[in-house]
Amino acid sequence: MTANTNSRLPLWCLLVSVWIALPLSLTGMPTEAKAHGHREQIIPIVGVTLGQGQEPTGMVTNLLLTFEERTDRDGLAIHFRSAPGRFSPLAQTAVQ
Repeated sequence: MTANTNSRLPLWCLLVSVWIALPLSLTGMPTEAKAHGHREQIIPIVGVTLGQGQEPTGMVTNLLLTFEERTDRDGLAIHFRSAPGRFSPLAQTAVQ
C-alpha cells in the first residue's frame, strides 16, 4: 500500500462503521426519545492503519451521534463536536 492509501484507511473505517451503525441505531429508538425529538448513540469503532514495519496498528474510540428533530424543515444537520471519548474497561485494555 502507498502512504496516501494508508492515510485514508482510518477515515474509510469510520465511514463504514457509521454507514452500518446508523440504520441499526434508528430502528431501536425508544418512545420517550421520539417524543422529545432527541437521542444520543455511542458507537465504538476501531481505526486501523499500517505501521512503519507494515504491521497493523489500531485504536479503539467511540463515535457519539446525536439525533435531534428539526422544527424548521425536513433535513439533516451535521455538527462535529470536539470532546473526550468514553472508553469501556475492555476498550482501555485493548488499546494498551
